[in-house]
Amino acid sequence: AILVKAYELVEGRNFFSNELVCKSNWLPLRDSMIAFTVLRGGEFRLVAEFPDHKTMANRMIFRCYSSKPNVHVSAAAATVKHMLVRPREPPKAQKLTFVGCMRPDRVEHRDKPQYLNEDHDCLRKPEFDIDTGWSDLKEEIQRDCTLM
Repeated sequence: AILVKAYELVEGRNFFSNELVCKSNWLPLRDSMIAFTVLRGGEFRLVAEFPDHKTMANRMIFRCYSSKPNVHVSAAAATVKHMLVRPREPPKAQKLTFVGCMRPDRVEHRDKPQYLNEDHDCLRKPEFDIDTGWSDLKEEIQRDCTLM
């Protein structure tokens, strides 16, 4: 599970807005993605987080797509923690996807990945398409319903 967060630099070299530009889902999957659009020129930091300090990655691939020229992208391991501050002006970027959006009351643990629900979070399976017919439905209703 990899959590990716995008922060906007607001002042100095290490002061970033406490209002996230966007974040990825944090699911036990191999890949993570975010998407945002820049409204005005600025500097943004993307942070990739793992669920614990034991997780290691031999290598990672970051992709950045831009429709404008003069975009500079670099990758580095963090050497110091960045400081979060309240921004003085409106954000210079906005999220472009609902990925990572979740109602706060549905987040079980903010500091741990969300686990997949096998009934709802899976690829379509052939058995989902099997038409059981009306006879099976009738039997199920008769088992579950009683008349008084």
